[in-house]
Amino acid sequence: MTDNNSRCNYCGRILYKQVSEKYFVCSQKCKTLIKNITYIDTVDSIVLSINSTNWNTVDELYKKVEVNKFDFISSVRRLIYFKGLLVAKEKKEINQKSLISKVKR
Repeated sequence: MTDNNSRCNYCGRILYKQVSEKYFVCSQKCKTLIKNITYIDTVDSIVLSINSTNWNTVDELYKKVEVNKFDFISSVRRLIYFKGLLVAKEKKEINQKSLISKVKR
């Protein structure tokens, strides 16, 4: 997914503890979830489809879909930190109140 080994490859949180030899993940939950690439791609496409170039909070966007909240926020972080398809207004850690939008092209 990325060469950035300072963040969990699944949830995008800062990696304090490495729990896998194969993946850069922060917990057993992320280690299990990262193996389901089809589900990751599905959630990522849902997040991209509901986003616009206007600023919205993560929580506002989450209310529009029926996806697990952890997976939704993890997808937002992946799309910001690893894929560069979304952008955050602030430079702090992404949470439910963070303002995000699509990258203008």
